[in-house]
Amino acid sequence: PSPAVRVLLECYRAWWSESRRDTKCITHREASSLDPATSSPILFDTEAVHLAAGGLWLSLTPLRVNFSDDGHTIVLPPESRRGAVSSFALNWTGGEAARGGEAAG
Repeated sequence: PSPAVRVLLECYRAWWSESRRDTKCITHREASSLDPATSSPILFDTEAVHLAAGGLWLSLTPLRVNFSDDGHTIVLPPESRRGAVSSFALNWTGGEAARGGEAAG
């Protein structure tokens, strides 16, 4: 695999291992149901790969967030002192491939 894919797989294995080890982790149940050699949570795969490859068609938005006790993401007001600021890919910026068509070229 390419260096970017190697890093992506390494990060996935670290998430999986730590999530399985820590029973209090909000992703423990999900990680316990997966074998990283054969599967991964599909919801995040394409976006993670796209970001690892440069994220050409994604617009990243900084938001201050925190997490509820049951694992839900809570968006906080920007001036809040709680939580942390993180970047979220909320929109595609363009390109036919981003809309499901073929890239021009």
